[in-house]
Amino acid sequence: MHFAQIALAGAAVMSFAQFAVIKPIKGYVAPVPAAIVIHSLTVDNGVITQDRTVSTEGRFTAVWNASIVDENTGATVPNCYGSGVWHYSPGRQAVDIPLREWVGNNLCTLQPGRYQAMAIYEAGTFKASARSKVFIVGGDR
Repeated sequence: MHFAQIALAGAAVMSFAQFAVIKPIKGYVAPVPAAIVIHSLTVDNGVITQDRTVSTEGRFTAVWNASIVDENTGATVPNCYGSGVWHYSPGRQAVDIPLREWVGNNLCTLQPGRYQAMAIYEAGTFKASARSKVFIVGGDR
């Protein structure tokens, strides 16, 4: 009987150590990955490729804001911005999205020039942003 009490007490101590000591240390040493990481945004021939990883067990719902910025002026291109809500599937994906769909505005048109795609993703206290390299439309400007 004495052995059984010692075994139960030992199990209780180990359980306490797991939740009170080990688990917090693991969270500090190996933090939980961000819900969504945008590895890159690339733009080619009017299509944005969004290379992303969603690190949630199920779908991740976030508010997105997307825009195209004129590199020469620093201003957002008229009609080339938008926002919405999207349900992102878990795992890594490189998704091709037509520019107008990506910004959420069918009136988005780019004249010859130098531009950059920018995006922000938010859900609760989570916030991430991404930007493409500068891309050129219609020549060497």
